[in-house]
Amino acid sequence: MNIIIDTIAIFFPIVIFIIFGVLNKSKIKWVNQINDSNFIFWILISWIIFGFFAKLDYTNQWGCFAIHEPVFSRENILFSSISLFLLFLGVYLIPKKLGYVILIFEVFIWLFKLFLIKGGYIIGVTGGPDIIILWYDFSALILRLLLIKSLFELNLKNIYIFILVILIMILKIGI
Repeated sequence: MNIIIDTIAIFFPIVIFIIFGVLNKSKIKWVNQINDSNFIFWILISWIIFGFFAKLDYTNQWGCFAIHEPVFSRENILFSSISLFLLFLGVYLIPKKLGYVILIFEVFIWLFKLFLIKGGYIIGVTGGPDIIILWYDFSALILRLLLIKSLFELNLKNIYIFILVILIMILKIGI
């Protein structure tokens, strides 16, 4: 029974994002906001703040023992603040080209944190990922890439971004 629940939890965000990708072609007004950079930006900012308070943006959980870190730990504040600062700077910087470079730099810093610093992927007796952390990271990476796509006005289908994120998360789980 646990495997069914875990499978649903893993594939639920994927299904939701694919549905949004399909609905994106429709004429429903609120669905079209998915490609609006300002909308994506504020959803991402809200997601990072949520991740900060829920201790999902940075966690140090490894192995069989759960480490309960305080919300206002130095690392949690540092990583969330860096993301927020670089995102605001990248979106609102007057020389847009420099802002775009900063946004790409923020994604690379986030990926560095995901692969080399962040815990939550080898926990418990089975050594599997925490489903909630996996879902949070999956969504955070999609939002970052959708923001870049929107700001750069790339003619790229959202489904390709979703596939790339799925591959990155599979790589992270496998490491």
